[in-house]
Amino acid sequence: MVAYNFAAQFAEEVRSGRKSMTIRTARKNGHAVFGDELQLYIGMRTKNCQLLKRVTCIFAASIVIEQKRIIVDGRVMPDPEELARADGFTDFEQMKAWFTKLYGLPYSHQPFEGELICWGQGTAALLQEEAI
Repeated sequence: MVAYNFAAQFAEEVRSGRKSMTIRTARKNGHAVFGDELQLYIGMRTKNCQLLKRVTCIFAASIVIEQKRIIVDGRVMPDPEELARADGFTDFEQMKAWFTKLYGLPYSHQPFEGELICWGQGTAALLQEEAI
C-alpha cells in the first residue's frame, strides 16, 4: 500500500474520479508501481486527515515537465493541455505555475522531473494512446 496526500483544492476531483493521476517528486523508498494499492488522502499528518478513496495503480512512469512540453516515459505528449486538465488543472500554464510554486523550479533552466502515478482507466488510455 502506498499513501498519497493531496491539497484540499483537489479533494473533490479525486473523490469523484475526475482526477485519476498524480505527479510526484522522487521518493527514497520509491513510488507506486502497477498493481499497488493506493490510499488517497487530504490532511495527512493532521487531526483533519481524511481518506478520499482506495484505488489500484494501473500505470506508473517517469515524467518531465518542461516549459513547452511534457515527456512521459521518454515520449513527448502531443497535447500538454490535455494532460494538465487530467491532473486537475485548468490548463498547462496553471499546471506549470503550481509546480513552480511548490518546488521553486525555474522552468526555463531546469525541468521538473518526477513520477506519474495513475489509477484511472481514462487517464491511462490518454497516456498510452497519445504519447508519440
